[in-house]
Amino acid sequence: MKRALFVLTILLCGSQGRADPLTTPDGTDAFFGLGWAAAADKICTLKTYRIVLVASKAAGLTDQEIADNAWKIAETAVQAAQEVQRTGRDKWCANYRRGFLTGR
Repeated sequence: MKRALFVLTILLCGSQGRADPLTTPDGTDAFFGLGWAAAADKICTLKTYRIVLVASKAAGLTDQEIADNAWKIAETAVQAAQEVQRTGRDKWCANYRRGFLTGR
């Protein structure tokens, strides 16, 4: 989860010094962030996907790139659902909300 929030931070703050504005130094990309946010919206009844999407598009992500990488978004959503099963929905959602609001 921290990785997804780090992606959001990179997208919102820009990418000074990075070759690819949609990839964090550890290789996490915007599609991971979109998938994680989509899963959180569904699991926790939130509306964070729109925020991540706008930030991603502001950083240069195109609709075509999103369409071409929908499989990455779906894989990440499955990963999030598996983590929810391990940690419990309430705890996972609380951690996501806290992390999203603090940028961690």
